[in-house]
Amino acid sequence: MVEPRDYTLIAPLYDKIFSRPLGEGHQLIGKLLRAHPRKKILEIGVGSGLTLEHITNHDFTGIDVNEDMLYRAQIKVLGRHNVKLHLMDAQKLKFPDNQFDIVMAPSVLSAVINPEQVFKEMVRVTRPGGTVVVIANFADDTKVLSKILDPLTRSFLGFRMDLELDFYRCSPEIKLVERKKINQFANYHLSWFQKFKKQNN
Repeated sequence: MVEPRDYTLIAPLYDKIFSRPLGEGHQLIGKLLRAHPRKKILEIGVGSGLTLEHITNHDFTGIDVNEDMLYRAQIKVLGRHNVKLHLMDAQKLKFPDNQFDIVMAPSVLSAVINPEQVFKEMVRVTRPGGTVVVIANFADDTKVLSKILDPLTRSFLGFRMDLELDFYRCSPEIKLVERKKINQFANYHLSWFQKFKKQNN
């Protein structure tokens, strides 16, 4: 079991530490969002708000489980009425079904106790025909490096290295549209999914 990292102590330094390593993935998410203006967006694990620079005229909602990280994100969006931030557990989203056009989770699934449950919740609140975006570090092909590093990353960094690339099969109502490797060492991938539209009988 992965014990969620308490980001309270590193919240003041989070942007300086992680903005560059996570930058490529955030840029790709920004490109996706620019192609879908005026859409209703949900970000799981908004943290300190590193993705918020890419939010323009979207109806954006961000959730996070850490108050200190969320506070830093709130500072970045003062006066922006199209952005709403909430303290919330990603495994129990307090939103009705089929609410958002795009639901994204940059660098979150590797850091939660139950990634399958979080992903199911993401899919649940995505509208049929909508998009789910995930950035996560996955087990390497041979799983040798993952087995070596996984105990260390779990103990000291609070994220797993054993997440399988086909984790999304727990949600049969979505299909994988594209996957892009964005970090060679950490085996980070950005994956885009689409939720099936219901067929009329």
